[in-house]
Amino acid sequence: MQLTFDTISPYNICADRLGITKTCKPWIATMANWKGKACHVPETPKDISYYIHSKMAELNSSGNFIVESTREYLPDQKKSVPGYKVIWKNCPNKEYRDTTIRIIAWHPFPILFYPNFNRILARMFESMKISYKFPEGHDNVFEEIGISRNIMMQMSLAVMSLDNLKENFINLVLQNMFPEYANSLIFGNTTINQSEICFDIPTNSMEEARDIIFNWSTSNMKIFHYSSLKWEKGNPIFHFKTEDGLRFKMYGKGKLVRLEFTYDRKYMDKKGLSRRSFEEILRDAETQFETLDKDTQPIEIRTLIPTRETTKKLNQGTHSLKDIKVLEALSHRSNETFKSLSIQEEIGLTRSMVYYRLSQKFGWLLEKTGRKWTLKKGSIQVITYFLKMIGEVEFLIGEMEKTLNRNFGISGIKTIETQTVQQELDRIQDYNSP
Repeated sequence: MQLTFDTISPYNICADRLGITKTCKPWIATMANWKGKACHVPETPKDISYYIHSKMAELNSSGNFIVESTREYLPDQKKSVPGYKVIWKNCPNKEYRDTTIRIIAWHPFPILFYPNFNRILARMFESMKISYKFPEGHDNVFEEIGISRNIMMQMSLAVMSLDNLKENFINLVLQNMFPEYANSLIFGNTTINQSEICFDIPTNSMEEARDIIFNWSTSNMKIFHYSSLKWEKGNPIFHFKTEDGLRFKMYGKGKLVRLEFTYDRKYMDKKGLSRRSFEEILRDAETQFETLDKDTQPIEIRTLIPTRETTKKLNQGTHSLKDIKVLEALSHRSNETFKSLSIQEEIGLTRSMVYYRLSQKFGWLLEKTGRKWTLKKGSIQVITYFLKMIGEVEFLIGEMEKTLNRNFGISGIKTIETQTVQQELDRIQDYNSP
């Protein structure tokens, strides 16, 4: 497939996953026989279910398909029904070998296709010899890419259009899986039931990505009709929804901050968007993105660059290997809900020893900043206060080379200025003044 990149978007917005529903009129018509009405097809729904079950067993034994028996949810009937998850591992078009197909063996027997744009694009990059890199533990997002991210929107329009998907994958699947009904399926109804549009923002590290998500969500959650900040495996995930029902999600993918829009069937019908045009959905997502960029408040990101002298002074607060282990355990959980037991298990110390060492370090930090706080023994507040104080102490006891100030907003990360050490010290001193 040849791609032309003639549309440049100011945002690197692109497709993530598309849900496509394929239906067959003869299969739908079988319900008339079930109800005892006149019908132009001889089969009943039970006949089609038996046909699908036998075909899935045949495909599984062929070795060309991976077939897994599942339960699928039918939204219209609001119930779980028997189905299959299928992957065509030997598809002649290699770009689509990771695409998930779901077969529902229950009337009206829809066939669902879920192509993933980034996985398709990765295989295309391999054939085009374009370099890319996935984050560790992910296979559907580009941490590094050998082209400009601003052409991703045009590439989405080319790759994820229904005409392209039908020509290069969907019709081939139907011909190979259900040859007896291939023509009816190919010329049957094809609609988009769900579309996930994403925007990936590169950051310097996984820790910075987590901090950005947490700080941006807490700064902007009040402006949304619905919002929820949750933690999964130590990573923040921010869900929010606009008044018209469009759902958003912000979460981390390695060193990337991903903002994801979810267009479901209910929202598309409400907004009058065509479910047969991916371009119409993508253009609406771009408009929604621009509105979100204007309505939300950017946050400041500060990157501190310490000198060797600063590092030496901070290291004075650590006197043993056990202290180092405690600090490492904290850094691993810097964005989690703290639990004393998890820290104890990692460093092999009792609860009282964990508290003692943390309180000693925290006392040292307080001494450097001239503060006096009373802490309750055994309180997890020690950990929280300790982490909050680290950045401030770096300013107060060290000679920082510079502070790089950047703003994070929906449109990305922008460097706004480089401030001198003295300006930062003056700002903190004014902040701490009564």
